[in-house]
Amino acid sequence: MGFKHFIESYKITDYNYTYIDINKETCKNSENLVKYIDLNNIKIINNRFEVTDEIFNKNYDLIFTSIPYYDLEIYNDINLKEIYKTEEMFIVNFINKVFDIKSKHIILNVSSKYSKLLENKFINTKGYRLDNLLKIELSKHPFQKKNNVELFYVYKPK
Repeated sequence: MGFKHFIESYKITDYNYTYIDINKETCKNSENLVKYIDLNNIKIINNRFEVTDEIFNKNYDLIFTSIPYYDLEIYNDINLKEIYKTEEMFIVNFINKVFDIKSKHIILNVSSKYSKLLENKFINTKGYRLDNLLKIELSKHPFQKKNNVELFYVYKPK
């Protein structure tokens, strides 16, 4: 919905949008949403991001991704603990693979819970530099003790 609002507000007609998610149900819901709001040039891929070869052979204007929640989301029949062994290695592998994509901007959305992982010595930004860090405080859920802070790390090629 946000993407549709953006392209209509700025009268953007020449766009391509690729959406990748490992969760089959999320992809199915996204396909229904794309049909419902009548968007063209949207490609939905149901796969693990890091093994979707076709995205690594293109140039993009913007990559926007949120670090997956290792312990909160359902990833079909894939056991992330078997593949990556630890939550930290899952996130490090995911982040490092993002920087294999050619783009003018990369934005990583990370909850404050995982922000220290971006300082990990195993993170390799491969020619990108941190240009900006945006912090957005979300309202508190009734069961939480404090507000959640979402971080948006904005990278550009060096």
